[in-house]
Amino acid sequence: MLTKADKSYSVKNILVVSGGFSDEREVSLSSGKECSKALSLSGYNVLEFDFTTLNQFLNQMKDFRPDVVFNALHGRWGESGPFQGILDTLRVP
Repeated sequence: MLTKADKSYSVKNILVVSGGFSDEREVSLSSGKECSKALSLSGYNVLEFDFTTLNQFLNQMKDFRPDVVFNALHGRWGESGPFQGILDTLRVP
């Protein structure tokens, strides 16, 4: 959980990742939109990202340089570990 201390200290940019490839894509996009809205209202700089390819995601990571990635992906790709493995490899919480 992010606290005010986290926000003022180091967390400024949050990339909210949603969409993906599962049958739950539309639900994921809705989840991402609502999470982005709440984080923005809390004062964070938020960018929503519709995950369609790994290359696009990696390019977005380079361009936006988030402090944190919020995983709003549903289904196997987002909930069973593959996406978290990518974030772990990139050393992004």
